[in-house]
Order: sequence, then structure tokens, then C-alpha cells
Amino acid sequence: MQMMAADSFVAYVLNGLVQAACLFLLASGLTLIFGVLRILNFAHAALFMLAAYLAVQVTASFGSIWAALLLVPPAMALVGAALERTLLRRVYDLPVPYQLLLTFGVILVIKDVIKLLWGTASKTLAEPPVLRGSAAVLGRDYPLYNLVYIAVIALIAAGLWILLHRTRVGKLVQAAAADREMAGAMGINVPGVYTGVCA
Repeated sequence: MQMMAADSFVAYVLNGLVQAACLFLLASGLTLIFGVLRILNFAHAALFMLAAYLAVQVTASFGSIWAALLLVPPAMALVGAALERTLLRRVYDLPVPYQLLLTFGVILVIKDVIKLLWGTASKTLAEPPVLRGSAAVLGRDYPLYNLVYIAVIALIAAGLWILLHRTRVGKLVQAAAADREMAGAMGINVPGVYTGVCA
């Protein structure tokens, strides 16, 4: 009975880490945009949804999820940059309700574009063959895909921390976030930093 409880505990911890990794991925982008641009981007999750549909489409077109991993992130970076340059830039100095209305409108547009292009049926992505199967973790088999997912998100978290705290780009982002006017007076291209953060 104690062994069964220990197995269950391992499964609960690993499942919790998978959920935490997913939430971290969403929250880190949302927090970064809010911290630097001071905009509550309600459309953040809708952009993740658009990326997922693009990944399904690219995988179906090329027959490989690896093609989606190579092509979709740069495409979504362009979408984020275009969103900042065309829409978000216009509401930086407006009250928060205007920002919320704008980004909520972006959600509606993205949702309708997805319905128009892919319909309303749910889509799924099969895990790559190399990540199928399971691995033993503390005596319990656990899906290899989930373990790799946790590890990749941990690497992303470490990379983001290094980028923001140990690089020149991170210093520019922190300066633009702390004081937009002073950063501009020091010669920092603040609009460029904002576009880069959204991308």
C-alpha cells in the first residue's frame, strides 16, 4: 500500500510539473509584455492558439513536427511584432480599458480567422516517434514526451533568465521597462525594444 502511495505521489508531482511548465510558458510571455510595455495583452493566449493551429498545418504540409518547430516560432514572432507596431503602439499612453478592449478585439479576430481557415473541429498533433514510449522515474513509468516537455521548458526558463539578466539585450529591456523617457534620452531605441519584446 505504501509503494502504491509513493507511485501515485511521483505521478502527481510529474503531472504537476507538466501543468506548471505549460502555465510558465504562457505566464512568462504575458508578464514580460506587461512588465516592459505596461499593456495587459488579453490576446496572449489567442496567439498561442494560433501558433498551435499553424503547427498542425505545417506538420500536415511537411509531414514532420520538426518543420513546425522550425517555422512556426519565427512566423509567430512576426505576428507579435506586427501586432505591436500596428495596434499596441497606439494605446501605450491610453487608459487600461482601451488596452483591454483592443486586445480583446484581437482575440475575436484571431478566433474567427482560425474558424475560417481550420473550421471548428478540434485538431491534434501526434508526438514525434522519437518521443513515444516511457522512461522509468523513481520506479514508475512516465511518458517520455512529458519528461522532455518539462526539460525543454526548464531550458527556456533558464535561457530567458540569462537573456534578461546577463546580456546587453536584457539590460536594454530592463532600461526601457524602468523608464521609457530616460532610456530614449540615453539613445536606446525604445520602440525597437518594445517590438522585440512582443516578437
